[in-house]
Order: sequence, then C-alpha cells, then structure tokens
Amino acid sequence: MRTIWQDLRFGARMLKKNPGFTLVAVLILTLGIGANTAIFSLINAVFLRQLPVTEPERLVFGFSGTRNSPWGGISYQDYLLYRDRNEVFTGLAAYGAITVSLSSDEQPDLIRGQIVTGNYFEVLGARAVLGRTLSPAEDQTPGAHPVAVISHRLWQRRFGGKPDAIGREIVVNGHKFNVIGVTPAGFGDAELLETSDLYVPMMMQALVRPPSGGFSGEMNPDLLSRRGGGWLRMMGRLRPGVNIEKAQASLAVIDRQLALTYPNTNRETIVTLFAVNRIHPRAYRPLFSAGTLLLAVTGTVLLIACANVANLLLARASARRKEIAVRLSLGAGRVRLLRQLLTESLLLALIGGLSGLLLAFWIVELLKAAPPPTGMFSFNLNFSLDGRVLGFTFVLSLLTGIAFGLVPAWQATRPDILPVLKDEAYAVMRGGRRFNLRNSLVVIQVALSLLLLLCAGLFLRSLQRLHNVDPGFDADRLLTASLNINLLRYTSAQGREFYRQVIERVESLPGVQRASLARIVPISGGVG
Repeated sequence: MRTIWQDLRFGARMLKKNPGFTLVAVLILTLGIGANTAIFSLINAVFLRQLPVTEPERLVFGFSGTRNSPWGGISYQDYLLYRDRNEVFTGLAAYGAITVSLSSDEQPDLIRGQIVTGNYFEVLGARAVLGRTLSPAEDQTPGAHPVAVISHRLWQRRFGGKPDAIGREIVVNGHKFNVIGVTPAGFGDAELLETSDLYVPMMMQALVRPPSGGFSGEMNPDLLSRRGGGWLRMMGRLRPGVNIEKAQASLAVIDRQLALTYPNTNRETIVTLFAVNRIHPRAYRPLFSAGTLLLAVTGTVLLIACANVANLLLARASARRKEIAVRLSLGAGRVRLLRQLLTESLLLALIGGLSGLLLAFWIVELLKAAPPPTGMFSFNLNFSLDGRVLGFTFVLSLLTGIAFGLVPAWQATRPDILPVLKDEAYAVMRGGRRFNLRNSLVVIQVALSLLLLLCAGLFLRSLQRLHNVDPGFDADRLLTASLNINLLRYTSAQGREFYRQVIERVESLPGVQRASLARIVPISGGVG
C-alpha cells in the first residue's frame, strides 16, 4: 500500500507539473466517458431497473391472443376465470389504461389513469405514501365505491402536497370521487414505461371507461359482463417455487377449457406470460437495438478519445525519455517504471471519469427536463445515477486508463539507455518506431472519425428524405387540434351538434378557409 500511495503522489505531481497536457487529456476523456455514462444511465433506466415493489422478480405479465399474435388484451370475464381457476399465482390482477377529465378546485385537466381490480396494489406489492391503496372490498359492486388513488406528482400539483388531500373530492368525468391514497414519488405503471396519475376500481368502469368512439352519455355498462374484445391486461405474482414455465403450462389447461366452453370467443385464444421488466415485450427488441446502437456510437467516441490520449502520452514520453533512462541506469526495474506510468494513466482516467460523471449528470438533467413528444404522456424513467451507473463509470475509467496507457508506458520503458544519455538527437533517430506508433494512432483516430461522420451523414440524409416525403396532401398552412367529447356525458345527438358548431365557429375565424373533422389524422401514428 505504501508503494501504491507513493505512485499516486508522484503521478499527481507529474500531472500538476504539466497542466496543459492534463487539461487537454481530461477534457478528451470527459467527453468520451461522459457520453458513455449518459447512454448507460438511459439503458439502466429502461432495461435494468426493476419495479420499486416487493419481490419484482415474481411478477409476470399475461397477454391474451393467438400464437402468432400474443399481445392482445383480455376481457374482464375471462380474467375472472383465470384468477379463480389458477393454482400458480398468489394473486392475479387486471388493469386497463384510461384517459379522464379531472376537476378539483382548479380548471379541468385531461390526465392518464388506470382502471384496476381491487387487488392491483396488493399483487404489485406497492403501498401508499399517504393514506391507503384500493382494497378488494371496494371492487365488488358496480358503481358502489367512487374512490381513487392519485400519483405523488398529481398530489403535488393539484393539492400542494398537503396531507389533507386524503378525503378530498375530485370530479372525474363529471362524477365525484374521494381521494383515499397517494402513491410514492417515482411510482409508475408496471408496463410501457409510462406513469399514471389516477387509479380507480374496476367496478367504476361505467363512469371512467367509455367504449372507444362512443359518447360518455351512452357509456357501455356491459364491458364487465361482455366476453371477447379484450381491453385489459393481466399481471400476476407467482407463488414461491413456481417459475414462469410451470405457470404457463398451468394456464394452458385453462385455455383449453375456455376454448371448449366458449368456442365463439376463445377457440384459438391463449394466455402468454412474460416477466415484468417495465417494457412491453413487443417493444423490447427495437428498444434494445436502439440502445445497442447508441452504446456502439459512444463506444467509438471513447475509442477515438483513447487513441488521442495515447498519442499525447507518446509525445509526452518522448520528452521524458531522458528521465526514464536515468532512472533505469540507477537500477529502477522496468516493471516498477511500467507500474508508475500506468498509475499516472489510471489517475488521469479517474479524473476524466469523475468529470465525465458530472457531464453525464448534466445530460441526464436535460433529459429529465425535456417535455414528452406531442400527444404523448410523460414516461416514468428514473435516470438517476445509482450504484450501477457509478460502478459502470468506475470500471470504464479503469479500462480506459489501461487502454490508452499500456502501450505508451510499454514503449517509454524500452529506451536505448546509452544513446539517450550520450546523444539525445541520436536517441530520437533510433526511437523512430515510437513515431510510427503515433502515426498509427492518428490513422486509427481518422478512420474511426470518418466512420462516425459517415454514419451521421447517412442518418441526416435519412431524416432529410423523411422530411421530403410527399404525404399525399398539402400540409402547408394546415393546423390540427384534438377534441374528445367522450368524457362530457353527451348523447349522440348532442355530440353531433357540438361538432357542427365547432366546424361552424372555426370556419368563421379570420384567416381560416375550411375546417373539417377526422377520427385519425394522417401520419399521426393512429389506426382506424
């Protein structure tokens, strides 16, 4: 330990003695390590973080569909059968996304929520930070318990984070609900990386979940009793000792029973289980490919940084060759000198890693502050730099220090001692191989830089072509606005009259030539 401490002190003195070299090298390493740390923090948030709940490894998704398309939803009636007949889950919950109009003491707001069975939070293994969560008793009788659990974010925004929010009334789609609990900060849905602000019992479906394309005054109260047309997802908690394969085999038996009992709706339907990992299984592969591509790009940037710093170290070694020759002539071992030079490189890399961590933190804060794309709700991504990210940065810094420091240290400890001590110019001429190595590093930097530039050019060219694609209509001077009257308790006649008046008033605005209505706006990503 004493020797290591001596090496560290000597390395720090040498770096301090050459502030220009140290500053340039640290800046180069900061960019390379910081970019990789920022991308890894994103990958960590998407792929590696587990739900902040009890034993998340025992949670599984359940999707209903066919063998070729297993990503469908499930009806409430089918969910009840799977819940009551299975022997592999300690609990099986169902949930579905809703969009509701929320009113409290302020103006109405359109928010994203979930309609969930009474055991949702119990199966998920989550508790309320204030008040309580939903209970199975509140999910027995349709319309009997207008209660709601709200998110920590909504609690802060609409109630100022005050404890008296529990028991307060909010108006959801024109109906009064009582707030009974607040979820912890950072709590999000188990799926799709999205976060909801409201959770209401499944039995309140007639008030909060109108059928697609209908008017809220004519909500379909039969979604809970209708079989087929899956609109829910399932999530189960496996019993201790039960793996996902055994659970899948158990549900296959229920699949066959349902196919025989209800051939019209369940003939080819099967339930497929997937481990809960915060990403919809269908989106996992493209997101993984995108993450791999980003890491490859930032990894290439780091390789360029390593080659650049290695070249700087070779140039610096040329200036220190007489010092090294003197130390070798005085009896210093080559291994000892090699370790000393590597210590300097590792110290430089660690400083670059620390500053790269600060850069990554700044980038992460920018990502947090960035608003979601238009038409999308905010994602529930935790970009915080946790122990996994810190460990990644530390290991990356060590590997980087070895990568750019090993070869220069090896070359620097192999001088021709006598020529260096007698004739410095002769030693430079004899040491031409070092300059050959430096030229090779320059070639590597140029090649990798050209590769990145070509990839960036192709990417920009693709964006340009997408921007110039003819959509089939004149998009100039075209404005769109979204309307949703499903939540306003209109009848069909009232809805038609509302839309007629909207078109009439918009067309009367100065500068407006024509106005129209469409269920799906072209190139919006929606489907009919």
